[in-house]
Order: sequence, then C-alpha cells, then structure tokens
Amino acid sequence: MCLLSGDIPTAPLSFFQPCEGLSGPAKISCNDGRSLNLRWFLTSCQGGYGRSDERADSRFFFGFGDSEERARDQLDKARQAD
Repeated sequence: MCLLSGDIPTAPLSFFQPCEGLSGPAKISCNDGRSLNLRWFLTSCQGGYGRSDERADSRFFFGFGDSEERARDQLDKARQAD
C-alpha cells in the first residue's frame, strides 16, 4: 500500500485567481520501503495532475479532479507533459 502526502489543495479554490499554474511538492511512500518525490500542478480550480521528480528512476503519474472523468483527463495531461 502507498500513501500520497503533500499540500495538494482539496477544498474549492475559486478564491485563487487564477488557479492554473499553482504547483507544489508531494511524496508517495509505500509500505515496502519505496518512495518517490513528486510535484503537483493545477490546470484549473477543478483539478490538476502530478508526476514523479524528473530525476527519479521510476516514473509515477497521477491526476485529480472533482470527478472521475476529470481525474482521468488530468492523468492523460500528466503523461503528455512528461
């Protein structure tokens, strides 16, 4: 099992104008001892994506949003931005 930690906004962000372009650090830590440093990026006030640090040997991508469809779209953006 793995745990994603970081200051990724989860509340409505409409008071951040514009939301697009906000980013920050995160980390994923797994119970088998593996961990990766990540970076998240907002593409709107409703979602964004993240990926592992470019220096990492293993690549990890994730998307998040206010719906499953938006999260999947953001995951595609993460892969394209790589």
